Amino acid sequence: ARQRIFDDAIRPTNGPSSDYQRLKLVMDYWCALWFWPIDQVHLLPSRDEYLLDVGSVIEGTLRASQTIKPTQGQLFGAEQPSLTIADEFGFVDLGTMDSARWRIVRTVAESHRFFHWELEFADVFSDRGGFDLILGNPPWIKIEWNEGAVMGDVTPRFVIRDFKAPELAKLRLEALGHSSELAELYLREYVDFEGTQNFLNSVHNYFLLLGSQSNTYKCFVSRATDLSRVTGFVHDDGMFNDPKGGLLREHLYPRLRFLFQFENELELFQGLNDHGRMRFEVSILGTSRPVRFDMISELFWPTTIDASYSASGTRPVEARKDDENRWSVVGHPSRIVQVQENVLGLFASLYDDNGTSWMRARLPVLRASELVHVLRTFALYPAKLADVSGDYRCSTLWDETNAVKKDGTIRRETWTPSSLTECVLSGPHIYVGNPRFKVPRRNWESRNDYDVLDLNELSEDHLPRCNFAPDCDADSFRSRVPPVGWNSHKKHTDFYRMVHREMAKPEWERTLLAALLPPGPTHVNVLLSTAFAEPMTLLRFCSGAMSLPVDFRVKTTGMGHINKSLLEQLPLLNEDSGLVLRALLLNCLTKDYADLWQTLFTDSFR
Repeated sequence: ARQRIFDDAIRPTNGPSSDYQRLKLVMDYWCALWFWPIDQVHLLPSRDEYLLDVGSVIEGTLRASQTIKPTQGQLFGAEQPSLTIADEFGFVDLGTMDSARWRIVRTVAESHRFFHWELEFADVFSDRGGFDLILGNPPWIKIEWNEGAVMGDVTPRFVIRDFKAPELAKLRLEALGHSSELAELYLREYVDFEGTQNFLNSVHNYFLLLGSQSNTYKCFVSRATDLSRVTGFVHDDGMFNDPKGGLLREHLYPRLRFLFQFENELELFQGLNDHGRMRFEVSILGTSRPVRFDMISELFWPTTIDASYSASGTRPVEARKDDENRWSVVGHPSRIVQVQENVLGLFASLYDDNGTSWMRARLPVLRASELVHVLRTFALYPAKLADVSGDYRCSTLWDETNAVKKDGTIRRETWTPSSLTECVLSGPHIYVGNPRFKVPRRNWESRNDYDVLDLNELSEDHLPRCNFAPDCDADSFRSRVPPVGWNSHKKHTDFYRMVHREMAKPEWERTLLAALLPPGPTHVNVLLSTAFAEPMTLLRFCSGAMSLPVDFRVKTTGMGHINKSLLEQLPLLNEDSGLVLRALLLNCLTKDYADLWQTLFTDSFR
């Protein structure tokens, strides 16, 4: 009976409409504009028509904000009259609003189930300013268009065959022309996708996500902090390490109380570990205050959190794996990293662009609080690669998809080149300080079909077997290699270079897998090489990149890709003959490095 009385007052089915119903229709109207059916675009309101419609719902009678005159060619057409939907007593009955446009609004609203928090919980926001607590595991979804999956609902071959984009585009036109059912489904799904993407990417709707790639969980978290005093979420790990997410972090840091970063090695989310790459976070936020929160990284099981707050800490922090090679779940007080303004300032100086506010700093992955002191030492080092900008060039050279399938630069073929300039290297070819790590087997079929080279048996003119070969003449091949910035007549491959695997796994024994390349070889985009104008600058940087301290520095980012931006943050070591000699001894395995030896040789090498 109580619910019936409430519904009669708030949501009457007939007679005068309640204030709630009128406000909801206006709010639904605005939302429906984002998802308006393509085949009904002629019914979209102009700005003046929209304001007229809204005013008629709110006030019952309203004349247009300006005269909507007939267009030329409708010389005797009547001007749009004022709308009157209130009865003689001033009450509004929305049931009388049955034009084609209003029917679309109601249909779209019913389909998408628009939810207006402040309207549905008006008493909560009026009396308490919002909720006491919101807990959630919002969906971690990037809104992406997949027309193959859409068309596969009607014609399964679009999913089974996994067509490439050019072929799919051709088949799409044929399929849409032969099936009205598919055409209707395609348009409906595309409107939903485009509307959702535009809504989530709108700066007016989610200002805090300006510049960053939208994801539903980011939208949910940014909205929820305005709805509740305390929020707790399980979410993807993108909010606190996204290079473009500074605005959102500036909003969250004053509210953040606890941040727990998990790796899914023990399958808290079953079946979703993705070869150790799945990471997620639990964040607890409250009302805004001076920044102060606790962070624990590299968690594998929730009990580690309680144990870290209650443990005595008489033993050292356990490594990622224990003595029996099991993922460590042992707690320790030092696992808790306490973050305030000075610590965020340190993080900003290490992981972000110059001038980045500490309030927008990205968070590293630190297993123990003592590591903050190690990072302070890195911050004090006077030189970084970025300091010699213009004297180096980074390149991934051949994009495997484009170079093989589109422009015919390279082809997939397992073979042994006859010269360095014919070598097209892949990731397994290199390791730390070793440009001759592995080669593909002659009958290569999968990523496991590689053999480790015995460096003791390596000849001075050794050429590595490769999985790619040039697919055009030598002149065309060279012409497609990018030039360097300091000499437009020289190509990227004319220089000795540092090369490293672009993809990284911080949980591996080594993360930054870097070596020296001689002039000549190219590579596909799983590798990134950096050419330097000066050989000594190359050795200063490469000797550091191959060291354990710099590898630790890279691990702390938690990033899965080592790109140019990350390289530029790394230290450029002072000239040291011992470091230079060590780097040369490790990498110069063939006669192709002779010029580099002669250029850098000093008596201190003896």
